[in-house]
Amino acid sequence: MAEKNTIKVTIDGKSISIGGYESTEYLEHVAFYINNKIGEMKELPGYSRQSAEMKIILLALNVADDYYKAKTRADALEEDIEAKDGEWYSAKQDLANAQVRIHELERELASRAGAAAAYEEKTPAAAYEEKTPAAAYKEKAPAAADKTEERKDGSAPESGEDGGSRNPDRKLNDKYLKRSRRYAKTRS
Repeated sequence: MAEKNTIKVTIDGKSISIGGYESTEYLEHVAFYINNKIGEMKELPGYSRQSAEMKIILLALNVADDYYKAKTRADALEEDIEAKDGEWYSAKQDLANAQVRIHELERELASRAGAAAAYEEKTPAAAYEEKTPAAAYKEKAPAAADKTEERKDGSAPESGEDGGSRNPDRKLNDKYLKRSRRYAKTRS
């Protein structure tokens, strides 16, 4: 058990012995606070005309006021600390979750990189090259792409008139165009 400390202090000009289980420095600090509070009260107008009992009540009210203001500030600070602790804990959880997600993504990336490397070993690089439609057509049927037909009148067909690479609507339009030319020749 802690040892009880007793000291002599002067409060309002009177020497008093006070004691407690706190340190002597703390007890002196309390006595200093009371002396300052009495000094503040004496400066108030009308305080000196009050009875001794009223002076004690006014002093007690002022000390209680100081106590409740300090307690309110301490409670607010404590709530602020608890809120900050909650935010800190939440941030710590978010960081842990982000680290887990990063680890998962790194594993997935490594897995995909390994799969891509294995696929490249099995498949030649030429398979990745994109070919133009004309190159693909020449690759499939080189003879048909280079083959040219002559017209009945002996001239070479124009680009796209070989019949194989045009769409059916264009063929139909060309057919009507040829008929209209023949018709125009017979009329003149």
